[in-house]
Amino acid sequence: MEKAICFSECSSRWCCSHQTFSAPPLCSREIQRIERTVSYRFFDRKPPYSTLKVKGDGYCIFFKKPEMRCGIYGIRPFDCRMFPFDFVTFGPAEGVWVMWDCPFSRSMSASEIDASLSYFERHFAEQLYETWYF
Repeated sequence: MEKAICFSECSSRWCCSHQTFSAPPLCSREIQRIERTVSYRFFDRKPPYSTLKVKGDGYCIFFKKPEMRCGIYGIRPFDCRMFPFDFVTFGPAEGVWVMWDCPFSRSMSASEIDASLSYFERHFAEQLYETWYF
């Protein structure tokens, strides 16, 4: 279920747009998973990785503007699932977590932030590596 605070506190859903950051990267597993659901080209190959396409209005190709929600929420890419966190790489095996300032991130306590990052690192280390270092 999409976060209620996003609907009540964020009318622009800027996290789904190219307004503040680049399009989410995709690993090959994500591309294959999404291809089972949609029949059109939804990604661009931008070495060193592929990214979701962005529509002319700056929003993700899967963003349904009339409803202001994601059209593939249940299978959205890892980069989208971990929002408001992001992982920025500096080279092989070098990276740092960042957290975007939004209504959802402002609602999180320090312990919730720590728990979320620990969870991502424990359960998605392979996904992090595959997405940002393949």
